[in-house]
Amino acid sequence: HADRVRDRLAAARARSVRHAEAAGCRFAAEPAGLFGWVDTRVDTDVLALRMLDEGYLLAPGGLFHATPAPSTLMRINFANTQDAAFWRVFERRVAEQRGSSRG
Repeated sequence: HADRVRDRLAAARARSVRHAEAAGCRFAAEPAGLFGWVDTRVDTDVLALRMLDEGYLLAPGGLFHATPAPSTLMRINFANTQDAAFWRVFERRVAEQRGSSRG
């Protein structure tokens, strides 16, 4: 059973990594385990609010600091981010945020 769970997680992680990289993200560390750190190159506090408007709850990097501070890092759950629809919304919201920051 444990081997099957590990295999399913590895497949989910691989799909999420492909989607994240196609969306223009880099990983802050080698993807492993259930969670990964994605560098979005935008303020993830703002991104998380925009994604919440779309029905997606994300964990912006600032939540993981002892002293909250803006961050471009976002923690993703590989099991919950394999859906291409999520990444289409994510890409659109990131592009909007990048466009609005150029002023």
